[in-house]
Amino acid sequence: MSAQLDKIGENGKGYGHLEKVYSIWICLDNIPRKLENTISYYKMQNYKNEGIKDKEFRIDSWESDLLEIIIVRLGGEGQEEKGLLDLLYGLFSGNQKKVLSYIPDSDNQVRQKEVSDMLSMISYAEENGIKKGEKKVKKRVKID
Repeated sequence: MSAQLDKIGENGKGYGHLEKVYSIWICLDNIPRKLENTISYYKMQNYKNEGIKDKEFRIDSWESDLLEIIIVRLGGEGQEEKGLLDLLYGLFSGNQKKVLSYIPDSDNQVRQKEVSDMLSMISYAEENGIKKGEKKVKKRVKID
């Protein structure tokens, strides 16, 4: 949401023109069994205002409904039900065979190469994120 501030700031349209932001969290490991293969949706809601002198002033729900969080909890290899959650598990676990099972014409070598490249990019992004996180931790340890 803060990335929109340049657009709405001093020369922009104002806070009333902020666009809704969706944050999607995909969880792969250490998920309680009862929550495996589930998706939860969370919204922000304005339920109380303090210090407003004008009794007529209201904040409408559309003004405060600017953030929605979606948590996708994947289930793992033992998942029986096929569909989106199974495909996502295949993507994020690097299971090429599972991903290819969802792609038409997956016996085509071009398709297999595309899936392999995509899984390699996901793996690279994950490794890169881990390295950045480790650097931040080392920096904090030195400061503290």
